[in-house]
Amino acid sequence: MRAKKLLVGLQDEYDRWENTVRILKEHKENLIGNCIIACAMLVYGGPFDIKYRKILNNIWLSKLKELNLPVISEPNLINVLGERVKIQYWKSI
Repeated sequence: MRAKKLLVGLQDEYDRWENTVRILKEHKENLIGNCIIACAMLVYGGPFDIKYRKILNNIWLSKLKELNLPVISEPNLINVLGERVKIQYWKSI
């Protein structure tokens, strides 16, 4: 029985590592496009309201696709530079 629990635990850990590796590969593949979007928003998007920032984001995203540069499906400053754990904490307080 203990051996079975150990095997189940090891399988769960293996699955978690597989998922982590998949996520890291995706981040690595999209690094250039993500950095371009984030830097562009930091440099150019600051003084504008959210409506215009979305327009800028869409323009930059279409240009990245035109240049065949990989980028995450919904690139924005929060998705690229934000830390999910911290953001969840901020929302909870």
